[in-house]
Amino acid sequence: MLSFATLNCKYDVYCFQNIKCSPSFQRRALGAKLTAADISLFRRKQFRQVKVFRLYSDRRDGFHHVPKSLNGDAAILWFRNNLRLLDNRCLNLANTAEAVLPLYVFDRRSLVRNRFGQQRCGPFRYSFVKESVEHLQNSLRGLLSDLLVEVGAAAEVIRKLCVRYNIKHIVAPKMMSPEEEEYEQEVIQVAKELHVNVYFVWDCTLLSFEDLIINEYQHSFEAFYSSVISKGLPKDFELESNQRPFIKPLPSGFKPTFAIPLPHLVNDLGVENLCTPYEWPFPEPRAVFPFRGGEDSARDRLYDYFLKKNGLQHITELENCSGVMDSSTKLSPWISTGCVSVRQVYWEGYRSHMKIVGTQVANSWLRRFLLRDFLYLVCIQEGSDVFRDRTVNDDAPEFPLYKRKASCYEVTRNEALKAWLEGRTGYPYIDAHIKELRTTGYISYRGRLNVSSFLVHELDGEWQLGAEFFEHYLIDHDPVVNWGYWYYLYEKKKKVDSETIQVDTVEEANKYDPEGFYVKKWLNQLVLLPPPFCHEPYLLSDEEQQQFEVILGTDYPEPVLFPFVFEEIERARQMFSSSISASS
Repeated sequence: MLSFATLNCKYDVYCFQNIKCSPSFQRRALGAKLTAADISLFRRKQFRQVKVFRLYSDRRDGFHHVPKSLNGDAAILWFRNNLRLLDNRCLNLANTAEAVLPLYVFDRRSLVRNRFGQQRCGPFRYSFVKESVEHLQNSLRGLLSDLLVEVGAAAEVIRKLCVRYNIKHIVAPKMMSPEEEEYEQEVIQVAKELHVNVYFVWDCTLLSFEDLIINEYQHSFEAFYSSVISKGLPKDFELESNQRPFIKPLPSGFKPTFAIPLPHLVNDLGVENLCTPYEWPFPEPRAVFPFRGGEDSARDRLYDYFLKKNGLQHITELENCSGVMDSSTKLSPWISTGCVSVRQVYWEGYRSHMKIVGTQVANSWLRRFLLRDFLYLVCIQEGSDVFRDRTVNDDAPEFPLYKRKASCYEVTRNEALKAWLEGRTGYPYIDAHIKELRTTGYISYRGRLNVSSFLVHELDGEWQLGAEFFEHYLIDHDPVVNWGYWYYLYEKKKKVDSETIQVDTVEEANKYDPEGFYVKKWLNQLVLLPPPFCHEPYLLSDEEQQQFEVILGTDYPEPVLFPFVFEEIERARQMFSSSISASS
């Protein structure tokens, strides 16, 4: 059983022995003064082992050894981000007990408001999670079990259940966000008081926890990718195709109550105005995909994309297109909630297509998963820096965006940031993606890269602002992937390479949406504009604005940038008009 906390891990023993046996380490332990040569030797030969040992020990601290099987008695299987029955390592471990009580807890603290006054978990993601929990509950009932759904603090719910049903084991997946780690510590404290064993299993990445952290401390994804490839991929990626769900019976005395519905946002969780989307009631007919929670929906998408449509054969052609259903697997919402495991998705693609398509596609397919694993490694290594300034309670301070006293520069900048949040920057490619996100809860990777680069580089905005904005709206939000993505692109890259990822919005728009189909789909007022005006409406002269029925400042906003940029825009408009006149 691969787990998060394995005290007798082979890497733990290996690293400790290498450090302990190092002559320089022994001399340091005796208090001897090291020479420059000793220090150099120590750094060259032992630095990696020391960092891995410390990293593993820090992340392991406070957790018990996760065994291969439980010694009888009853266990609580606490579902969190693993809402599935197949390829579920927590379920496999819990099934070694005599009885299993499945549990899911809706914690009101996860709905705390961010610094925009919005709930951290938005309507799209909550609806998806609720559908997934309901589907899991029905699946367990089909196996003569049940899923107990509670509202409140997980620690208090688990305390009552342990006493009532004589529970001796608690099994749950390990999660990385600060609030979830706080919940885990509360459960650990309850377990200590009641003398109950608690096991948190690492089951959220393609690589196991041991395979993930044993890589050298890498500052870039390319170095991490090369390190993983050089060591060879683990064999446990392969999954059996004839898996069947199975779960042990419920504890003695537990009586399923099938009449209890899942909690409603407003009535049961006390959340106001959360289910009111941006402009239209969802599901939005223009949405790129009709996401619906549940393990069966995830398997249907796996079959449809890999077997029915042969999606990987066209992924290199469509991966940068926005608003296209099969430009990617669209499995990220199910992965983030655990309705399907990362291993299932990777193995389905490998089994179905890797022997057919070329090596380039195979490498691209693996890179997608290792990039996600790398973001988890970044969060493990950087710790609280990744989630710096993240809202953790209702008393969180507002963003500098809303400062009452500000300089002229800050006022202009604040107006630009507000325009970004509302999708009215005057750049159609940005506005279309923001509108799609606020309307459907999903945008493509290319869209996320453009809107994030525009916020940080063009508008001089804080990356934390974008991370909290994404956290509220994204249906596939994963705290580690979202915050790790922003941190790596715009904070860590700046520290390490003295540069960050920046893209040219107009160039990207003309390259990936040359005819403007995507932009016109979400910005109806631009439907009459031909290229390149559909991506740069600020180039329109007054006569052309009347001709195409797009009045800048009325039908569509002027570009919201700093004052000196308007001079450049005016020069570009004049140059474009003069070039048109010369050609005619």
